[in-house]
Amino acid sequence: MGRAEALVHAARLYLLRMDSSRAFVKLNFKNAFNSIRRDTVLQAVAEHCPELLALATSAYGAPTKLW
Repeated sequence: MGRAEALVHAARLYLLRMDSSRAFVKLNFKNAFNSIRRDTVLQAVAEHCPELLALATSAYGAPTKLW
C-alpha cells in the first residue's frame, strides 16, 4: 500500500470513529495566499466560525512575503 493510499484509509477510519463534537478539515495550501481574497476569508470565518477568527487572522490578516 502506498503512502497516499494509507493516508486515505487512515482518514476514513478516523471519520468513521469520530464523535459528533469533532471536525475533520482538509486544507490545500498550494499557493493559498495568492489564490483567494483574504478579506473574503476573514469575513466568512467571522460569520460562520467566529471561534477560529484569531487563527484565520494570524494566517490571512497581513500580506505574506513570498520567497
